[in-house]
Amino acid sequence: VKNETYALWTWHRNQDFYDAKGDQVYIVRQPSKCPIKPNVRRHDSNHLISIHDLENFLLDV
Repeated sequence: VKNETYALWTWHRNQDFYDAKGDQVYIVRQPSKCPIKPNVRRHDSNHLISIHDLENFLLDV
């Protein structure tokens, strides 16, 4: 991941003797179509809860 907008995906060719890159693709997020959701929400001043953990907790209740 380069930043919030760009990620670089690289495939390596297994059949080559050397570590040759087979392909490289930049994945670009379009902010107007895919807004950023926060990964972490502040629970209080001392604790952080990930949204994934919160969703799993709520599903188990």
